[in-house]
Amino acid sequence: MRHVPPQVPRPAPPEIVVSPRLAALAAELRAGRAEALEGFWAAVTAEGTPLVEEIPGDPVHRAVTFLWRGDADDVLVMANKLNDPSVLEASLMERLGGTDVWHRTYRVGSAWRASYRLAPGGREGSRTDAAEDRPGPGAGAAEARPVTDVKDRTGTDAGTGTQGRTGTDAGTDAGTAGLASSVPLGGEVARRRDAMIAAGSRVPRAAIERWCLGLARAIADPLNPRSWRGYSVAEMPDAPPQHALAPRRSRREPTRHVIGGRTVWRYDPARPSAATLVLLDGEDWTGDAPVILGNLIEAGAVPPLTAFLVESGGHRARTRDLTCDDGFVSFLADELPTGEHPPSRTAIAGQSLGGLTALYAAYRRPDRFGAAISQSGSFWWPNQSGGPGEPGGAGGPGSSGGPDPSGGSRGSHGEWLTAELARASRVPARCHVEVGTQEWALLGPTRRLRDVLRAGGCDLTYREYEGGHDGACWRGSLADGLVAVFRGTS
Repeated sequence: MRHVPPQVPRPAPPEIVVSPRLAALAAELRAGRAEALEGFWAAVTAEGTPLVEEIPGDPVHRAVTFLWRGDADDVLVMANKLNDPSVLEASLMERLGGTDVWHRTYRVGSAWRASYRLAPGGREGSRTDAAEDRPGPGAGAAEARPVTDVKDRTGTDAGTGTQGRTGTDAGTDAGTAGLASSVPLGGEVARRRDAMIAAGSRVPRAAIERWCLGLARAIADPLNPRSWRGYSVAEMPDAPPQHALAPRRSRREPTRHVIGGRTVWRYDPARPSAATLVLLDGEDWTGDAPVILGNLIEAGAVPPLTAFLVESGGHRARTRDLTCDDGFVSFLADELPTGEHPPSRTAIAGQSLGGLTALYAAYRRPDRFGAAISQSGSFWWPNQSGGPGEPGGAGGPGSSGGPDPSGGSRGSHGEWLTAELARASRVPARCHVEVGTQEWALLGPTRRLRDVLRAGGCDLTYREYEGGHDGACWRGSLADGLVAVFRGTS
């Protein structure tokens, strides 16, 4: 399981707090003012969810309340890195008396951002009434569809927090009704469940299975107008702005090509190109990248960029190619038509395993890539439990670069790239590296990599943001990385 993130215990469960608005509603209902319930839902529908409230005496945090309206046996909150199988009970909503209000309130940072879905359990037809009768502005864009197309980022599941807590902390097998009703799991969700169990997660199997049943029925929040690729997005007031995602009246669409048997989308700017970007997991960026690049170029924040969006090719190909593989790096450097501009004007960017690969490519091929952008890079790689014969193990796919200078096989030690850079006579010239503060399996490895890059003289911008392993964060901060690595070249 070399490409499965280490099973690092999460440092603490999510902090549950009381919502002042829910407390006030409960008090009104106890006083016999039944009309308060309709007033509450009318206000929520107008405002959108989740509810965000200040915490007296605590200006750097907020109380965020997730809501569900309707009949259900239970409702599971599935917010990126806030909830996971190890904190199953803390992820379940509570019902307010005999009302149709399901709720769960957490204390989060005032700059927190996360994608999330809700999983109502048990009874058929338990979608919130608001989804059908009170959609609210923009709710139609939040696709209420089962999760059958979940795409992971690090070999199994860095996106939903499966770096498990110990079984004693994760809760027991109690209360497994509701979500444990018969629900067929889509292939990707079932694979995720099997991978979590095979990886040796210390979370009880019943909790893992219940979580995956939630994945199978999870939908976007019908009361939240902020959506992204079938997920809802929660944003606190101090979350970093994402100006580069502002809608454009017109945009230049990338053209699809097949190069070396791989699908690549090419984006060309309206003005003559002055720099080049290679963006990994390109299929995930065909919608956002033209908007981001168009806005940045128009604002003069980056030079006119030609961008190559390289498809990952699915789970098996991804875990082969995006793990410090010299064959794939050679494809990126030699087969893509990226030679129009010098290395100082050529950057490579990626997320998760793609972030690992972006930095590796800039290290191995400085003649082509003068800068790298790594967002939540998988610098833990490889998981040391792997061995010869496993995917990416010694002598297998993912180790085509041959011997490690330290005497072992490439990828035979955890945090391999950091150790390699520490031994090297040079490091990548310019990098932007970022990681979420809720990525507990990545924070340590990323900070150690940061220190090695700085010691080696890299022109580095480094950032830790309040969030997780989450495209809802990456899609905004990619712009920050582009501005950082192309500064002085516009």
